[in-house]
Parts: sequence; C-alpha cells; structure tokens
Amino acid sequence: MPQGQRILTALRCHRPGRRPCPGRLRVLIQDDEAPLHWECSSCRLAGTIEAWACSDFDLGGPEAVEQAVRGARTVRDGVLLVASEATMEALEVEVAYASDHADSPAMRRRLEAAAVELADAEPMEVP
Repeated sequence: MPQGQRILTALRCHRPGRRPCPGRLRVLIQDDEAPLHWECSSCRLAGTIEAWACSDFDLGGPEAVEQAVRGARTVRDGVLLVASEATMEALEVEVAYASDHADSPAMRRRLEAAAVELADAEPMEVP
C-alpha cells in the first residue's frame, strides 16, 4: 500500500467505558518506524500507537493472512477482505497449497474455485 494512504480496517472501535461504537478504525499507512495514527470512522475517537511494527497491531506481520480472513465481511457482490497486496498474494499461495493437498475431490474443487476468485479479485480504494 502506498505510504500516506488512509485505509478502513475491519477492526471495530472500542470506546472504553462507553456504549459500543459501530465504527471501524481507519489507519494512516506510513513506514514501519513511524507511529500508527488511527481514527474511528463513526465517533471520530483517534489516537497514535508507538512501536507497532511486529506487534498485534501490525497487519503485515506473520499473522496477516489469518487477520485478513477473520476480518472478512460478506457484501452484496461477494466477500470483502481488508489486506495489503502482499497479504493477498500470501493468501493466494496458501489456498493453492491447500488445494494441491486436499483430501477429497470436492474440497479440491472448492479451493481451486477460491484460488481463481482471489487471483481475479480487484483492489478497491477505501475512503
């Protein structure tokens, strides 16, 4: 993702001591050494996280694929995944590997279809 871009994540806003917020966290993409600036898409609560690289807040770390899949949301035209290009490529590789090693022909066909959908997925701009 280009630096300086704001993305809307699948992470929900959690306002301490208040009613639940329907918003999601929007983050500003910067280099790994810079603080992570975030803002809620609904209540506008905002903050900064220092030393976030390689922490639970690092969506590009080793758990990025799992985080992207957990954060997947169904939408009218399919499924929305919020992930970097590198994470999407890693997900494609994992699905292809699972397809090659599937125990049943039916599971292999489903995974192959998922791999095709991932390969054909179009990135979208998040406001």
